[in-house]
Amino acid sequence: MTAEKSETLVRTEKGICVLRDGEYVPLTKEELQQLIDEKETTPKAEKIEISDTPVVEKGVFGLPCITPARGSKWDKLERNRNLRKAIISLLNKTRKPMCVEEVSEETECAWVTARQILTDLALEGKVKFFVTRDGYGRLYQINEEWLNVKAAEKETE
Repeated sequence: MTAEKSETLVRTEKGICVLRDGEYVPLTKEELQQLIDEKETTPKAEKIEISDTPVVEKGVFGLPCITPARGSKWDKLERNRNLRKAIISLLNKTRKPMCVEEVSEETECAWVTARQILTDLALEGKVKFFVTRDGYGRLYQINEEWLNVKAAEKETE
């Protein structure tokens, strides 16, 4: 069949035919099988596995530092949920007012993300904020009353 590779193959009602001596002759089963075996297959792509769990490293105070999420919207939600917990535990450990820059450095997240999370926490009543000068800066501190309520809820459970 190797000498016949240059011959033209045509599909007809009779099956696959080859042009020999001016006539189209159907291929035998052996010739078809040989053609199929000689056919080069394209290599398949390797399967790449992606882990769903975020990579968590330890920061300065031993708080988790989340690497940027890859993929879906749910990865981002999980990262922000972990950042909220890290910011609350940071403010709980320090027990002193901190600015957005300090929080973003300690949790190793973007300044904008830290500011948004701190603002959300302040609106929820979990964090108190103080304005140092009108229009300039805010300091955030853990809300002691909220902590006492949470502690009381855990004791009753």
